[in-house]
Amino acid sequence: MRGKLLDAIPLTSLNGVGETQAEKLNKMGLRTIRDLLFHLPLRYEDQ
Repeated sequence: MRGKLLDAIPLTSLNGVGETQAEKLNKMGLRTIRDLLFHLPLRYEDQ
């Protein structure tokens, strides 16, 4: 049930995520809080 709840909350409900930032995230395929939580990096870069 919690997964369904997170699917219903748009990223714009987060503080600091406005329309411009939401559009950038949307291009990455991130539309909901659940998408953001499960967006894991494919690799790391050593600095």
